[in-house]
Amino acid sequence: MLSTCLCFLEAVLSRRLLRLALASSLLALPATTFASSDWFASVYSPKGVEIRADERLFTLFATLNALGYDDAPIARKDPLPRYEFSPVRTEVRQALATLDPKLKAQVNAFFDAHPLPLAKYAAYAAQLGPAPDFTAPASAQPAELHGFEKQLAAVYRAANVQALFAAVQDAYRADTKSYIAAIDGPLFQARKLLHDPAGRTIIAVNDLDGRGAAEAVPLGADALLVLGPASKPDVQGAVRAYARLVLDPLVAKRASALKGAAEQAAVVRGSGGPALDGAADYASELLARAIAIQVASQNPTADEDAALKQGFAGIKEAVHAVAELGKPDRPLEQVVPDVLARIELHKR
Repeated sequence: MLSTCLCFLEAVLSRRLLRLALASSLLALPATTFASSDWFASVYSPKGVEIRADERLFTLFATLNALGYDDAPIARKDPLPRYEFSPVRTEVRQALATLDPKLKAQVNAFFDAHPLPLAKYAAYAAQLGPAPDFTAPASAQPAELHGFEKQLAAVYRAANVQALFAAVQDAYRADTKSYIAAIDGPLFQARKLLHDPAGRTIIAVNDLDGRGAAEAVPLGADALLVLGPASKPDVQGAVRAYARLVLDPLVAKRASALKGAAEQAAVVRGSGGPALDGAADYASELLARAIAIQVASQNPTADEDAALKQGFAGIKEAVHAVAELGKPDRPLEQVVPDVLARIELHKR
């Protein structure tokens, strides 16, 4: 009898200790983990990559969709284009179909007065305070977008975005959790190749954009990767966006090392690939894709062939050449032009 009581007491104490340990570990997590009403809207991978569904970005892209933003793969071209939207995006677009035309005109007028790239708007939105006011800190960049938080707040209230965001949390929860086990290894390897830049990496899943969309924006020393919907974690897209953020300023003045890059950018645009703007854009995208294939591909040959079909000549050479980037004996800005010079876009 005494041994039975002792076993029972031990089990009770073990359960209490487990609950105390769990509570302590939750309190130790960064405060941003609990920024959403749904805990799984913000989670962390084992190596500390934050993966979240961001209500500020959700409101931004809901606003864009209400105004006609339809970037997405084309499911049917003729007789009338039909775009491939995620179920979440379809649901949100239908809900916003009756948004007040006066409010839409007001937001459009702001866009007319501030014709900046979408990445700038995404970066600005990610610096705002929480809904419903989206208060902008004085340090929010770019400074010329100050006042846009009022547009977001107006749409948030008029369209009841809070209810929309809550209604799609199951889909976003699945998206955020899917990256936990997949992202650490490839991103760690990419950071090594790019000399491990300082700062955290944050992934924001965004089901209101097109499949395969991937954009990286700087948030101080941190990197925010905004990824479109995918049937499985778009790890290559995340790595590619991260690499572009690091490579773009380094390649900007060194793209001439890659002969024929400007002409090849036009080929990519003409083949239905990304709308690359000139030599530097092509050179940076080529290296970023090569890094993504090098560290995250399950089938490098197939991914290289797919890139070739899109017009990325030199991709096979680039995949082999990017290994040179990670050598610690020379600064990255010195290695990049050498790597570009080794790639021949049009072999005879």
